[in-house]
Amino acid sequence: MPAQYRVLVPKTRFPVRTNPVTHEPAIQKAAKFDDLYGWQERQQRGNDKIFTLHDGPPYANGAPHMGHVLNRVLKDVINRYKLMRGYKLAFRPGWDCHGLPIELKACRSDDLQSPLEIRAKAEKYARKTVALQKEAFQRWGCLADWNNPYLTMDPEYEAAQIDVFHQMYKRGCIYRGYKPVYWSPSSRTALAEAELEYRDHVSQAVYILFPLTSEISSLLPEADRNQTLWALVWTTTPWTLVANQAVSYHSNHSYCVVRMRHTDGRDRLVLLGEKNVNRLAPILGEFEVVSTLSGSQLANLTYAHPISPQRQQMRFVHGEHVDEEEGTGLVHTAPTHGFEDHEIGVEAGLDMTCVVDGNGCYTAEAPSHLVGLRVLSEGNEAVIEGLRSSKVLLKRESYTHRYPYDWRTKKPVIIRSTKQWFASVKQLKEEAKAALRGVTVHPRSSGNQLPKMLDTRGDWCISRQRVWGVPLPIFYHVTTDEPLLTEETVVHAREMIRAKGSNCWWELPLDKLLPPSFSGQTEDWRRGEDTMDVWFDSGSSWAAVLSDSGTDSGQCGRVADMYLEGVDQHRGWFQSSLLTSVAIQNQAPYRRLVTHGFVLDGSGAKMSKSIGNVVSPSDIIDGKKFGVEAMRWWVASSSFTSHVSVSDEILQQSSDFVQRLRNLFRFMLGNLSDFNPTLDLVPHNAMSALDQYMLHILSNYCQEATGAYESLNFSRLSLLLVTLVPLDLSAFYCNIVKDSLYCDPARGRVRLGTLSAIHHLLLGLVNVFKSGWMDCPSEWNQPTLAADFDAIRSLRSLVYKALSSARDASSLRSFTEAQVGITTDSEQLYHLLEKYSSSEEEERERDGYGLSAVFIVSRATVELGGGGVGSGVGRVFCEDGEVVWGGERCQVSVGAWRAEEMGKYKCPRCWLWTADSQDQLCLRCSHVHRQTQD
Repeated sequence: MPAQYRVLVPKTRFPVRTNPVTHEPAIQKAAKFDDLYGWQERQQRGNDKIFTLHDGPPYANGAPHMGHVLNRVLKDVINRYKLMRGYKLAFRPGWDCHGLPIELKACRSDDLQSPLEIRAKAEKYARKTVALQKEAFQRWGCLADWNNPYLTMDPEYEAAQIDVFHQMYKRGCIYRGYKPVYWSPSSRTALAEAELEYRDHVSQAVYILFPLTSEISSLLPEADRNQTLWALVWTTTPWTLVANQAVSYHSNHSYCVVRMRHTDGRDRLVLLGEKNVNRLAPILGEFEVVSTLSGSQLANLTYAHPISPQRQQMRFVHGEHVDEEEGTGLVHTAPTHGFEDHEIGVEAGLDMTCVVDGNGCYTAEAPSHLVGLRVLSEGNEAVIEGLRSSKVLLKRESYTHRYPYDWRTKKPVIIRSTKQWFASVKQLKEEAKAALRGVTVHPRSSGNQLPKMLDTRGDWCISRQRVWGVPLPIFYHVTTDEPLLTEETVVHAREMIRAKGSNCWWELPLDKLLPPSFSGQTEDWRRGEDTMDVWFDSGSSWAAVLSDSGTDSGQCGRVADMYLEGVDQHRGWFQSSLLTSVAIQNQAPYRRLVTHGFVLDGSGAKMSKSIGNVVSPSDIIDGKKFGVEAMRWWVASSSFTSHVSVSDEILQQSSDFVQRLRNLFRFMLGNLSDFNPTLDLVPHNAMSALDQYMLHILSNYCQEATGAYESLNFSRLSLLLVTLVPLDLSAFYCNIVKDSLYCDPARGRVRLGTLSAIHHLLLGLVNVFKSGWMDCPSEWNQPTLAADFDAIRSLRSLVYKALSSARDASSLRSFTEAQVGITTDSEQLYHLLEKYSSSEEEERERDGYGLSAVFIVSRATVELGGGGVGSGVGRVFCEDGEVVWGGERCQVSVGAWRAEEMGKYKCPRCWLWTADSQDQLCLRCSHVHRQTQD
């Protein structure tokens, strides 16, 4: 192209592609991302419109993973939206720093360590992990008060937590009890239900016979009264038979005595539930029913203990939990190893001696040959062998069922009675459910999860037999073991911990931990050795972190506008926070509860290092070089309320869309390089119809995007953007206006109008948060104009079919070489198209973009009638179809042919075939060229 024919070339330093490993940190540094939170605080000083998203503290153990990415980016999207809507953010990131996994990392060496040595190592590890995770979260572009995080191991936090414990105790919600709890032999501590995970587990189940020792003549026919009657029992935990104290039956069930011919050839009289006879006969042998009796007839029966036969007067007791269609209808009852068994034991006054220690081994209270054996392994086998030797073992079988495991060590747990401290869930249950009625839950489908869990939950064991945690501020009398827990002692301990940290509980002598009024009494007391459950740690965060100034809704109390965590937190943080808050401030600590799913691999499977399908955030942003933006778009475009898949293919799709955005932004910025919105902005009513139509689309996008943000429907939001960017903007609008932007007069009305529209579109897309939320004037909303262009775009698809046919036949190399003709028998559609059909160059500046510009051809004509198109020219490529306009299906014929067949030539400047002679400029370019020469 001759130098004098040059066009207006976009100019921008915005690169098409970047290396995210180096570019993204540079951008974050240049834009002062680390000061964004502080900036908004300074800008919003005095603003009482506050949005509080309370951060559920991630556990300070291990490197950041994709679950962190999903959680942190979702929170960041919500926070940034609220900031753009004029809210001041209150978002302190937090970390959960105590607990068993960290303590185990600190105790890896075999050397015995003192509590203070363990705590020092655990704290060092936790702080190192916090720093690692914090650096990653910042690298992901997340906005937060990074200079003021909360850590559950900070003294101020620990003091607030002790205060929560104390307030609950004063209300009567905390008590000490000797009860069965989930006990982890691998961790040597009690566990709460939230610390369990259920797995398929193979137990050794046994059918055993308990010989009856009471008078049984009333139960048997006269001919059989001299025989021994045996009670048939089935259990999956043979090791608990050592602690057996009763056999449970149900008074309202029916039972029967059968003559059983076992596979060993022996005949026995056996007592079992009537509904189990037909089911068990094929398993145990031939059954002949001898007599039938009611459950109430079993009330006074006694039996000899199967492990300690010298105990001849063991009792039958009524149990509501007995299922007449499961097992044998008779249930082995060990009050120290079962929750329902314990309730029966209390009611019946049974012995509550526990014969299993904290390591899961039999104690000296067990028979001598079992002492020291592990109940989950060799102890269980020893019990089974003893039953076989005593000839009371009928059958042994492997039984696969769901069984609780310690979620940290991944080892099976047991139920074991110990003295523990409990929070009374029964007392708080109804209040908690009432408080939830004022909470909005997203998604709605999970709204019943918390109430259902509360209905089935037992009391919360909050004491742990570990040292890396917040100590329970309790002293015990050295003689009676009675706890000392008064206002004076707790407040004194709380303030000591606030001043010195919780290490002081192990560091200071007893006379410093007890209040001055106990001077001279220290020999009577010992400090407690238990720490609090980590769920009590994090469940106290509302009291330690949230302000008491209320929230956007005006509700007083320490209440956050939103909690957002994974779906598993219904049984964890959501629940522990609810219980502690209801106990103290009689309301939920959150106004809105939002849950997201888990992150799975590309095929929908759980990620596992052993399988090798783990996707690492560091690989995404530093290794495979997808970058933070692609990773954030992956989150934003996901349906986060269900499980979310991630893979290289999925991330590549995200990366491709981010690249499309970059290409669009580069186009917009390049063309806006010589545009000054202060001086050049064209009023809306002076813009072309096409530009006004695009602002209508932006207005609709703004409205729908706002609704999607408010409803947390981010996948809908991303779909809106995926439609707007590649379809409405890149493929449609930008392709159309390129000719005007590059070839029209620099100060031409149409070009300035288009630049004004691009200016608005760019701001609407990027929404730099310092500029606030999108504000689309009402005049932008033009449904009538939109209907016009919807019909034209439908016709455009038909035109492109004809043009593509011509190109495929090698008749056209570019659509700009073509002229199209359109005929329709619809007067209504004809008048619409005629309005936009001007294509003469001298009319362009007056009318803006005509059909030829919209179709990106050199000329477009419209005719009314059903005749053919392109008459008088050579080869014509035709397409017939219909366009919906005004509720009418209008028949349309489109013809495409080479413009040179109409005597036109290619303009050497704009490349449209609108010049009247070879190497001559078209009228528009000739006019622009004369202006530049003058």
